[in-house]
Amino acid sequence: MTTSMKREPAGRELADNALKTAKTGDYLPVRASLRRRTVLNRTAVLALGVVVMFAIYVLLGSYTVTIPDFFRILIGHLTGGERIPGASFIVMENKLPRAVIGVMIGAAFGLSGGLFQTMLRNPLASPDVIGISYGASAAAVTAIVIFGATGPAVSAAALGGALGIAALIYAISRGPSLGSGGGNRGTPRATG
Repeated sequence: MTTSMKREPAGRELADNALKTAKTGDYLPVRASLRRRTVLNRTAVLALGVVVMFAIYVLLGSYTVTIPDFFRILIGHLTGGERIPGASFIVMENKLPRAVIGVMIGAAFGLSGGLFQTMLRNPLASPDVIGISYGASAAAVTAIVIFGATGPAVSAAALGGALGIAALIYAISRGPSLGSGGGNRGTPRATG
C-alpha cells in the first residue's frame, strides 16, 4: 500500500486550520481582532453603564430634575445666564459635584487596582490579601495606643504603615527566592 492517506483534522484542528492562509500557513489575525472587539464591546457597555448611573444620580432623587431643565441649568451656570431658583443650587452645588467626584474616585480606584495587580504580577492581588491593609491598621493602632495620636496623625501613620509594608512586599517579590525549594535557578534537579 503506497497510497498516502491523509488524516482528516477533527474539532479544534479543523478550526485552527481554517484560520491559516493558503500561501504562508500563518494564522490570520481573526482571533486577535475578535478578542480586541470583545474587549471594546465590554468597555463600551461599562462606560454606558457609568453614564446611565451618573444621569440617574443627577436627575433623580429627593429633588427630580428633567433633562431639559438640567441642560438649561448647566448652560445657565456656564454662561452666567438664567438660573432656576432652587434647582440651580441643588444641581450645581449638590448633585453634580458629588456625581463627578464619584466617577473620578471610581476611575482612580480602578486604575490603582490595575496598577497594583500589574506591579505584583498577580491578577488576584488586593491590599487586604497581600497584607497592606493589616500594615496600615497596625501602624494606626500603634500611633493611637503608644503615641496617643489623633486625627491627621493617625491617618499619616496608617499611610506610612501601608507604604512600608508595600515596599517590604515589593522587595521580597523582586529579591532572590527564599528557602531551598523556591525559584527557578536554571539548574536541573536529579529525580529519584
